[in-house]
Amino acid sequence: MSAPLATATREAEASGLVGLLSARRSEEQERRRRSLQRLDLLSSLWAPITVLALLLIPYLLVVELHPPSAAWAEPAVTSVIDPSGARRGSASDSARR
Repeated sequence: MSAPLATATREAEASGLVGLLSARRSEEQERRRRSLQRLDLLSSLWAPITVLALLLIPYLLVVELHPPSAAWAEPAVTSVIDPSGARRGSASDSARR
C-alpha cells in the first residue's frame, strides 16, 4: 500500500496530470505557483471589467429597488460624467439670463 501524496490535497488535483505535476512540486513551488496564478488573474484585461460589473450590479439593484437611496451617489456620478464640476444646464441657464 502506498501513502497518499502530501501536496495533492484536493480531489481535482489528485487525479490526472494536474495531480501528478502538483505532487512533484515542493511546498514553496506550490505556494509560488498559487501567487503567480493570482497575479495573472489580477493583471488580466478582464479584471477591470469584472470589478466594474461586481460593483455595478449591487448598485443597480439598490437604486432600482429603493430610488431615494441613490442620493449618496449623485456627487460621484456627476463628477464622473462632468469632471469640471459644472452641473447640467448651468451654462445654458447663464446664457438665458
